[in-house]
Amino acid sequence: MGATTTLRYARALFEVAREQGELAVVEEDLETIDKILEQAPEIGRFCRLPKHSLDDRLQLVEVAFHPYVRERVRQTLRVAAENDRLRVIPLLREAWIRLRREAEGIEHVILETASQPTEELVQCIRRGMGRRLGRDIELTCRPNPDLVAGFRLLWQDRLLDNSAAARLHNLARHLATETPK
Repeated sequence: MGATTTLRYARALFEVAREQGELAVVEEDLETIDKILEQAPEIGRFCRLPKHSLDDRLQLVEVAFHPYVRERVRQTLRVAAENDRLRVIPLLREAWIRLRREAEGIEHVILETASQPTEELVQCIRRGMGRRLGRDIELTCRPNPDLVAGFRLLWQDRLLDNSAAARLHNLARHLATETPK
């Protein structure tokens, strides 16, 4: 189970909340869940472990979250527990934010570089990705010491790898498939 499952839960919650005019309330509840997980990391660990009994899953949701969130989020958490999908809970807010940005016409893109990128590179990537995706771009720069040179862009479930390692790999693959004349 991965990002797709989490996104399905978040999307269902988002659509219902939007229809009911509860977007702000649900977002507040998702922030509360993140705070609970931050203050009690053992709850997050329990959520990520596979295969608990239905009773244990329901009890966790009932005790750890239900007193602190409203009915709309309670329902979603209960469905996740009933379907053995507790692992979505720690990821729900991040998926929610992604959906909210999409609804606002904003795409979040992460730029990974070996060192701090120049402002010129940041602006160039923001413009290029904006043209490519047809949206406003919110760009986050993140250092990645594994990159020697070049950069990687991550958005949604996609990766554009323009790192030196990726380019060398592609060149080696291309040379290996070249037929001698």
